[in-house]
Amino acid sequence: MLFITPTIIDARSGGLPIEPQSVVPQRPNLPGKPKVDYTTGTLLGGSQALPDTVSYLSREAEKLGNTIQESRITDEVSQKLKELKIAVERVHAQCETMKLSEPAKFAMIDQHQLMLKTILQRLASFQRTLFTKKYL
Repeated sequence: MLFITPTIIDARSGGLPIEPQSVVPQRPNLPGKPKVDYTTGTLLGGSQALPDTVSYLSREAEKLGNTIQESRITDEVSQKLKELKIAVERVHAQCETMKLSEPAKFAMIDQHQLMLKTILQRLASFQRTLFTKKYL
């Protein structure tokens, strides 16, 4: 089954919404924004918080990817992409420290680190697409 809900977009209220409509609204049981120690930048909860953090970062990358594919490129989208890349790089780097401090969880941490590497590759692809669509 496929349900289609038509929506009238009022130009007086700014036209298209900021978030693309192709993104499914957040469900209540999805992990939220990870908690980070703002003084050191480390992920709170250590390796226990890693699965939810990777899930959150992957979902945010997908949202940005959809926005870029829909050619809804703004300076805000570019900034969000840069910030997300920095966040993924920081968590990826923290995985090395977690591997040393929690050797019993090495396999789980390594698996999530590989997932973070995949997210970084997708973000790099999104950056190339963004550049191409913005300047061509």
